[in-house]
Amino acid sequence: MSTIRYSPASIADLEEISKFLSTFSLPAADISTHLSNFILAKDSQQLVGCIGLEVYGAHALLRSLAVHTSFRNRKIAHQLCEQIIRLAASRNVTKLHLLTETAQKYFEDLGFDWTQRSEAPERIQRTIEFAELCPASAVYMTKKI
Repeated sequence: MSTIRYSPASIADLEEISKFLSTFSLPAADISTHLSNFILAKDSQQLVGCIGLEVYGAHALLRSLAVHTSFRNRKIAHQLCEQIIRLAASRNVTKLHLLTETAQKYFEDLGFDWTQRSEAPERIQRTIEFAELCPASAVYMTKKI
């Protein structure tokens, strides 16, 4: 059985993360700005999962959660979420925000609540992901931490 290692992303990981996210049709055009708030899951040297944050004071947009299909059902996504919540707390974030088209149930199980998009703080609404990259059909969810 392989051992998954979790680590912060670095600039050297940028191209690999971008390609990885594109395979899951997740936006990657703007991740370089937020790379210091990304956590990676690797099996040996292979990227098998990632997650990131865009931090705006007490609020943060959780984004880019993806796990390679052949590594699913190993609690990698759960580990990534736990680690990103700890990272958010260490950055004095008190509320997480996210948009999803496919993982509403998963995030509900992690304690996120469905929220009206119009209720998002202005700074979250102005993010590229919120304003341009995610369609209006994406579900907006929040969680206090």
